[in-house]
Amino acid sequence: MNAQEGGERQPFERVPAELKEYPQWVNWRVDSEQKIPMNPLTQGNAGVTWPNTWAPFAQAYQTAQRDELGLGFVLTEDDPYTCVDLDKCVGPKGEISTDTRAILDLVSGWVELSPSGTGLHIWVQNAQPVNRRTKGIEVYSSKRWMTVTGRSNPKLSLLIPERTDEIAQLMEHHFPDTLVAVEFTPHPHLPDDDDIWQCLLHGRNSSFFAALYQGDTSVCYHDHSRAVILLANQLAYMTNCDAARMKRLLYQTGLVCEKWEEKRGQQTWIDYQIQDAISYVAGKRG
Repeated sequence: MNAQEGGERQPFERVPAELKEYPQWVNWRVDSEQKIPMNPLTQGNAGVTWPNTWAPFAQAYQTAQRDELGLGFVLTEDDPYTCVDLDKCVGPKGEISTDTRAILDLVSGWVELSPSGTGLHIWVQNAQPVNRRTKGIEVYSSKRWMTVTGRSNPKLSLLIPERTDEIAQLMEHHFPDTLVAVEFTPHPHLPDDDDIWQCLLHGRNSSFFAALYQGDTSVCYHDHSRAVILLANQLAYMTNCDAARMKRLLYQTGLVCEKWEEKRGQQTWIDYQIQDAISYVAGKRG
């Protein structure tokens, strides 16, 4: 499916120059109503923890124009940016609610329309990184990729302002609770699959992994790919990177879907995720 809404070319020239300086761009496409990040160089899957799947803006832009794909920017701890994502807040005639206007006035950053045209992204610089979400509002500073359209008011500046105090005020008003932080931890060898599930379902972050085991992706922003990636990473730690065992364990969960057996080059989608998880864990172990 064409990632450029309505088949229209997105005005990527309206993307701030300072974002273009960072080599952390991806492309994306729509698959089963999910936005799938892609490596601009290989068209394989991209991920927020895999810098080797990102590219400079020029390469991602070229791929987007050639293949009618979307553009995305990976937020990391090494850049100063935070993106406020407001969902379903723009009406068919461009009207916005009083609450949305209040957020825009408070944060006052560089604003663009989402790919659907019904949401807004507010980009700012922020010295106190956050990753938080609630109904209709998501705020991310790292370990997240954001679609970028450049569909902004041509009369407004393309500079991304510093808004640390304003983001703090937004957090205080809209986010009384924090997101669960998932910490990956190595485990001694566990011979039985049941032992692994017992550790995950009754140990640290048990509610998070219980949700994934049951196929509930709400703990991952309803992002199925992210859910699989996080669970695969933890299973790589716990199985000592045993690909066959990881695959067997993943197929015991409620996350299984037809996409898992789709071909991605010489591998299926799920085999690709398993190998990436193994590479990720091997890199962490040094």
